[in-house]
Amino acid sequence: MQKSPDAFRTISEVAEWMETPAHVLRFWESKFSQVRPLKRGGGRRYYRPEDMELLRGIRHLLHAE
Repeated sequence: MQKSPDAFRTISEVAEWMETPAHVLRFWESKFSQVRPLKRGGGRRYYRPEDMELLRGIRHLLHAE
């Protein structure tokens, strides 16, 4: 079943979408205060579509620029 474009994503889903390891996303979270996924029970991260676009922009700036 396909998720809605507006659905929240787990860190593993975002890591796969970005082709970036989850530990790198957690590192960026510690370095860029703008990255603020929702954290639910047990510290699980849930990324909104706007969080995903922000991460994609960070990746582009770090690796392409």
